[in-house]
Amino acid sequence: MCGTGARGYKLRRVSVVWSTPERDQAVSWTERSVLNPLTPMANHEHALACCEIMWVTPRREEVPMQVSVLLQQKGTAVITAAPHVTTAEVVDLLARHRIGAVVISDDGLRVDGVVAERDVVLALSVFGPGVLSWPVAEVMNTEVVTCGPDTTVETLMATMTDRRARHVPVVANGELVGLISIGDVVKDRISGLEFETRALHDYIAHPY
Repeated sequence: MCGTGARGYKLRRVSVVWSTPERDQAVSWTERSVLNPLTPMANHEHALACCEIMWVTPRREEVPMQVSVLLQQKGTAVITAAPHVTTAEVVDLLARHRIGAVVISDDGLRVDGVVAERDVVLALSVFGPGVLSWPVAEVMNTEVVTCGPDTTVETLMATMTDRRARHVPVVANGELVGLISIGDVVKDRISGLEFETRALHDYIAHPY
C-alpha cells in the first residue's frame, strides 16, 4: 500500500515475517515504531509474527529542463545570412539545408531579424515574384522573439504559443548561440513522454 506523507515523501507499507528473538533484536527502531502492537512477545522464541514496515523515501524533485540542454542535443550551429543578400538566396538556403528559418545577421553574432518560410510566402502573395530580387532585409521579421540558454523549456513553449513563434534564436550576452524550433521542443516532449510511459510500465510489472 502506498501513500504520500508530509514534505512530499512517499510511504510504502510492506508485510514481513520473522521467527526468532535474534531477528526481532535486529529490527530497527524505525521499523519498531510501526510494528503491530500485539507483537513481538518476549517469550515467542519461534512464534511467527506479522508486522508492517513503513519505508520512507524522498520523492525526487523534478528540475525544469533548460534550453541549454536542447542545444546540447541538437547542436549550436545556426544558418545565417547578411541583410543585403537577396530573398532568392535565402530561399535557396532554406531549401538546401532543409530548414524552416534563417537568422539574418550582419556579423553572424547579432540578431537583426529572422526570415521563415511563411515570411517569404506572405511577401510573394502581397508583392509578387519581384520580391525575390529584393534585399532580404525588406522581407525579414525584425520583431524577433529570443530566449537565453537558461530559459526553461516550459517557459519557451508558452512564449512560442503566445507569440506564435516557430523559430526562436538563443542569445547569450547579446550574441547568437543557437536556434530552437517548435520541432525541437515537440521532439523533446515526445521523448520525455516515451520515457515516462516505459517507467510506468516497468513499475506496474515490477512494483517492488
